[in-house]
Amino acid sequence: MDEKIINIQDKFINSIARTGELMGFSEAMSRIYGLLYISPLPVSLDDICERLSLTKGTVSLYLKHLEERDLIGRAYVKKSRKKYYDIRHDLWHVLREEFRNKAQQKLNITLQAAEKSRKCLEESFEEMDEEKRKDTELIIDRLSTFEEFNLKALKFVKLIGDGG
Repeated sequence: MDEKIINIQDKFINSIARTGELMGFSEAMSRIYGLLYISPLPVSLDDICERLSLTKGTVSLYLKHLEERDLIGRAYVKKSRKKYYDIRHDLWHVLREEFRNKAQQKLNITLQAAEKSRKCLEESFEEMDEEKRKDTELIIDRLSTFEEFNLKALKFVKLIGDGG
């Protein structure tokens, strides 16, 4: 392949490696995805290892993760027994899905924490003196508002994930 094209591909792969964390990718996984994305033809496991200076074990592990996310797939290359890989989805799809999944995870964690805290305060409410009840009512109200916010945010994230 032309040296200029290889240099351009390398710059692209390195930029993907720096932004891959946004999609929940390690640097090596990002570089593998970047190589597959920028390559005009399917790439073999051996070629990925050589091009990115990664071990077969590392590449195999990350290819498996990328396949499980349905971001890449195996490709057939005539007269070859090697395993080849190619991308399956455009970057917009990948980015939207990863952001949606991460946002849902974070929102669910905070929603559960708020619910648990509110319920705990509600259960001990009757045992409190009048002064503590006033403070507790305010906290319960704020936690309820926060729960409502998280539920609306989850609906919003679902809309984004559905392409709406």
